[in-house]
Amino acid sequence: MSIPLEDNSVLPLVREYRDCYVEQQAIMAEIKNFRKRYDKRLKDIKARIGDLESDIMAFMQEKGHPGLRFQEMIFLQEDKVLSKNSKHREEEVQSILQKYRVDPSNPLYRELLESSQSSKARDSIKRLKMKMYKKTE
Repeated sequence: MSIPLEDNSVLPLVREYRDCYVEQQAIMAEIKNFRKRYDKRLKDIKARIGDLESDIMAFMQEKGHPGLRFQEMIFLQEDKVLSKNSKHREEEVQSILQKYRVDPSNPLYRELLESSQSSKARDSIKRLKMKMYKKTE
């Protein structure tokens, strides 16, 4: 269904829509180019931070320090909880049930799948946490 464009009341709306759309596409292209420019640098920085974090945590464990204070910063070790998405947990339970040949029609099968989705058991890793040090006077 097309509206005849000879109707002058719709022409300003169509023009404004086209102008806004063209501007939106130009902005989106500019954002995409901006991201591409900094993507590699951010990846390198993230890798370097990971290396430094490992070295600092190794030093803290070796010396038995619970944390370090450097200038106005405090570095502490913390347990970072890794969450498993529900699809991963469900696949894990399915593989275990198939390993023991539990049939999907068995009520136990569905019950275990449902309980795995609500399960809060998660793995954790040690991470370095940085905080601002506040002097108490």
